[in-house]
Amino acid sequence: NDKEPLTIYNRNSLISSYYSQGYLNKYAHGMIAGMTDNGGYCLVTEAVIKDATYLCIVMGADEEEGILYSYETANSLISYAKDNFGFLEINNSTIEICDVEIESALIKSDKENGNSVKAVVKDTIKAYLPKGTDIKTEISYKYYLYNDKITAPLIIDEDIPANEFDLKIKNIRSAILSRKSLITLICFIILFSIWYYFFDYKKRRRNTKNINYKNF
Repeated sequence: NDKEPLTIYNRNSLISSYYSQGYLNKYAHGMIAGMTDNGGYCLVTEAVIKDATYLCIVMGADEEEGILYSYETANSLISYAKDNFGFLEINNSTIEICDVEIESALIKSDKENGNSVKAVVKDTIKAYLPKGTDIKTEISYKYYLYNDKITAPLIIDEDIPANEFDLKIKNIRSAILSRKSLITLICFIILFSIWYYFFDYKKRRRNTKNINYKNF
């Protein structure tokens, strides 16, 4: 191929500042954006923040004095998610779940509980929750045993196979359902509705001229 190399510049302003300045977001991983008369400025983008992946969708945004509010809103939503939500540790191998009775005395007896072993989770368990959640008061869990007893001999710190002993953490009461989180969610919805109505009203007043379809 004897043609000169062709340089193509990205028009997506969350990941490139070639066409528009001030919208770059280091958490955004690709996106698509567009604009129509009826739909306004819209975009879809993925944002990856630590272990969490978000899908951010903005529709019906406006443009005013050179400011593209589809990008502004996307950045605000990504920032809100980063500042207020994340994966929190709710259990780990240092937290005792229960005592499980063993059917043989080959393991050293526990003076207080007799012939039993302490059960803990093998790996750290995390849940996606609002930051600031009080794990001790806002999260609860239940455990279920396949068998009430374990057959000895056992080795200290041995992992028990799932078909012999299966500890299930179930029924986590998500802190998203707590009163504090519900109030936060309701306030966010109200503020977004007010924002959308305000800019949609201004758009309807300005929409006396036709805007040709274009990508940015």
